[in-house]
Amino acid sequence: MPIHVRANKGDYADACLLPGDPLRAKYIAETFMEDVVQRNSERGMLGYTGTFGGKPVSVQSTGMGCPSAAIVIEELTQLGVEKLMRVGTCGGLQPDLSMGDLVIVHMDAPDQQSVMRAMMQSTSDFDTWFRETVLVGVHGFDPKGPLPPPVTVILDHKG
Repeated sequence: MPIHVRANKGDYADACLLPGDPLRAKYIAETFMEDVVQRNSERGMLGYTGTFGGKPVSVQSTGMGCPSAAIVIEELTQLGVEKLMRVGTCGGLQPDLSMGDLVIVHMDAPDQQSVMRAMMQSTSDFDTWFRETVLVGVHGFDPKGPLPPPVTVILDHKG
């Protein structure tokens, strides 16, 4: 049994939503899921399993930041979870984005050094580059290693 996500193999569905906020995990479970069972409350990180549209799904809070999320993700995979999706809020500095806009990120990557290297290697102007590539901090990435591939961002806030 993992030490932070205090559950047994089979307690979590194959697919798990990952909000940072434990109260958001509780809200998702109570609002969108049926037949909900609380699976974890260790260190205040609430986790639930139930169904959505007749299919099993879990939701597990990760706490704040990459280190906490990395621990939760590692332990969920030990428990058999195969599909993980981060849900929640984020900050952004684009003037044409508004509160509540949807941004779907296919992957995230590195650190500030990698962001600077990617910007310097890009042939696009900054605004175009930023819209075509998402680079955010991730623990464990080697800033001296090769750059990750560009990441497409879908902005679905206008229609």
